[in-house]
Order: sequence, then structure tokens, then C-alpha cells
Amino acid sequence: MLDLIGTTEVCEVLGVSRRSVFRYMKRRDFPKPVGKVSGRRVWRRREVERWGKRTLPLPKGRPVED
Repeated sequence: MLDLIGTTEVCEVLGVSRRSVFRYMKRRDFPKPVGKVSGRRVWRRREVERWGKRTLPLPKGRPVED
């Protein structure tokens, strides 16, 4: 299993759409990318998995500002 994942794999790990991932990336508590590969951001799979287990599903309704 690859340790570094891109946006597509983040979607798969979290079971959400790209649109949702881009919204999550704006949150302060979402893992920061560890770098770029071919100009695209990459994250550590384990950090994204931990974030998803700790945070998802998000409460329904208007988002709360972090």
C-alpha cells in the first residue's frame, strides 16, 4: 500500500466526492500535504485515514468555522 496519496486516493479513502475533499482541505484540522508530485499535492495515507475516523461524518447543516 502506498504511503503517499493524491486527491483521487483521498476521495477513495474517505468515501467522498472530489468536491467534498476540496471543502475538507479548507478546514484547519485537515492534514496538510507533505509535498507535491508532478505539481499535485500528496498526503500521508495514515494521516488522512486518522482524520476521517476522527472527523467523519460531519454534522449536517451549515459548516462551523474552525
